[in-house]
Amino acid sequence: MARYNKFTTRFVKYAMVASLAFILIIAGNLVNNITPLTETNNKHQFVEVNTLQTGVGQQTRFSLSDGSRVKLNTNSLIQVSFSKNKRLLTLVKGEASFDVTKDKSRPFTVRVGERSFTALGTIFNIEKKSNKDMELVVTEGRVLITEPHQPIDKITKPLTTLTAEKLPGIVITSGEIATIKNSVYTANKRSSFEQIQRALAWQQGMLVFNGQPLDKALAEVSRYTTTKFEIIDKKLTKTKVSGYFKANDINGLLESLENNFNIQFEKVNNNTIRLSLNTEANH
Repeated sequence: MARYNKFTTRFVKYAMVASLAFILIIAGNLVNNITPLTETNNKHQFVEVNTLQTGVGQQTRFSLSDGSRVKLNTNSLIQVSFSKNKRLLTLVKGEASFDVTKDKSRPFTVRVGERSFTALGTIFNIEKKSNKDMELVVTEGRVLITEPHQPIDKITKPLTTLTAEKLPGIVITSGEIATIKNSVYTANKRSSFEQIQRALAWQQGMLVFNGQPLDKALAEVSRYTTTKFEIIDKKLTKTKVSGYFKANDINGLLESLENNFNIQFEKVNNNTIRLSLNTEANH
């Protein structure tokens, strides 16, 4: 019995040693087959994915994880996708202003339809009218306009250190307004303080018109309300409208049209207003 116990004890020891050796061999093979998670493999992993949205008539400010601030205008939607080497936002619809925190290692790019806008130390505003029509207003720094497929993130030098000639696109500077129509960049113009104020009046909840035709002015007002306007007398569409209006103050707008432009209105239902010329008024 003693010999049996010695044999059993010795066998158990050998078995344990053999098992341990086998485990180490397997572990070694597993380690050899594991690909280290390097920065190259990890750099595109998102560290922030979010959706920012406003309804009709709403305007909301948002703070992003990098310290940048975004203000959305009425009925707007932005998708945020931040990774370790880039900050990408997509303006799906509407209008937004961006106050960008500087980070030379991570470009801040806003994709809008068929164009991309990359901040170069910037405060700027983008309105998306369609995938091919948009307007950019730059109030601080510079913005680089490119096509979405251009590899901005592969430029080795920080974008803010490059001159306009070395950047792969069109550069818009502070105080300029750029317009893109039907996917074609048409102009960037040095704008007056009043023009910039008018373009950005929505940020104070205001609309500013300076001789716009009535139909275009009403189309702008309609962005901020579910109310629809019907112009009965077509010649009214060419009436020039000027003035400051609260974005969602429909009653104030109607009163101004009645008092200053001899335009009468009829509320057909809760969502429709008809406009016509007041032929009975004395001039």
